[in-house]
Amino acid sequence: MWWLSMMFVFFGDSEADRWTWKQRTFDVYVNGEAQPQARVYANKPFNGYLLVLDDRTTYMIQAEDSVYRAARLEDRPFEEMPHRISLQSEPLDMPAESQPAKVIDGRHLLWRQGQRTLLMARHDGIEGEHDEERLWRHVSSWRDLYDAYQPDADAMQHLGGLSLNEPLEIHVVYGTWCGDSRREVPRLLKTLAKWNHPRIKVRLTGVANGFKQPWEVIGGQRITNVPTIMVHREGKEIARLVEHAPSEAIEKDLPEMLRGTFTAPEIKGENDTLISQGHQEHQDPQGTAHRYEYWRLYRTAKGGYRINAGIESGETTIDLRLKCNEEGKPTFWEITRKRGQDLRRSRGFVGKKRITVVTRGSDSGIVRQDLPPGTIAELHTPSPFINRWLAERRAGGACLQITELGAVPCQEHAATATRAKYQPEK
Repeated sequence: MWWLSMMFVFFGDSEADRWTWKQRTFDVYVNGEAQPQARVYANKPFNGYLLVLDDRTTYMIQAEDSVYRAARLEDRPFEEMPHRISLQSEPLDMPAESQPAKVIDGRHLLWRQGQRTLLMARHDGIEGEHDEERLWRHVSSWRDLYDAYQPDADAMQHLGGLSLNEPLEIHVVYGTWCGDSRREVPRLLKTLAKWNHPRIKVRLTGVANGFKQPWEVIGGQRITNVPTIMVHREGKEIARLVEHAPSEAIEKDLPEMLRGTFTAPEIKGENDTLISQGHQEHQDPQGTAHRYEYWRLYRTAKGGYRINAGIESGETTIDLRLKCNEEGKPTFWEITRKRGQDLRRSRGFVGKKRITVVTRGSDSGIVRQDLPPGTIAELHTPSPFINRWLAERRAGGACLQITELGAVPCQEHAATATRAKYQPEK
């Protein structure tokens, strides 16, 4: 059930006097038949969904103490926003007459309403290479986003003045099950359609939810996150954008990507404040540097901390991101290791009931670990700076060693890994 609950944690939204219901991607079935016209909307204050099956039929689904109930609404107590990308309503209550909804595999909701059996299934995604029309048929709600998006006028003018002397291919590897893909891909396609440059070719490749197929693309192109948007000139990659458009409007990032001058900026919050940064070298007995580490420590707008660190050692680079609450307790981490064509990445999410660690990389598929929350009392990372910083804020206890390969208990590190103090550079 973790997946259904995560929907509300990451995607909910509300206003003071009215509720906003945001469209989400589900596959909907009635008596076993797919309903491509159906739309599903989520709302955090309500802790549930509205399923708009058609112009006459709407269902309400709510979770309370991990128990789901569903009911058909006799009217439509909401207002559709342009292109149906969201709904607005007054605060709503669950009807008194409702049916229990069963959670299946933590992924699907199933219930009966009269003669109908309804299923809301987590969307598993298009797999393999396809054209734009297949995308719209498969997830019609994305077409709503495409129609609604209006690219920035100044950015479009900039693109209009861009001179391209050679044909370029934009290869978009994405998942229709992925929230970041849902945001970026319709915007990119709308921008390219509006620009309509004859030298630009777009290639779309869908990644299945299990991140196993198509392996020739996932492994061959070193895909660990979606969307991954690559620009190729004469078969050679000249730019790569992963997950988020840094400018928050992908049309603003396109010129640098197409020129081959795009550099992904450091990931941090807009209102984060830099409070410390520094670097250190590790030398062998002869005085030759063989390992270099840098770090930047930020205070977040919500009172927590964010650390970005990087390690270089020979052909290997390790990028680390860590988020902590105001007490310095980790809430999220990401570790990415690159060595030649080998790329591996591990992410950890710390929740109230579990720690979830998800690993992707050169091996096919996703490795997922679910750990009890008490495991996080001590964290040991590849970064000496992060280890020392965390040591100053904890009272000891069980240790969890995290790398790009996942997480394992590490009691042997607890006594030795975090003794030294650091001297930050101002």
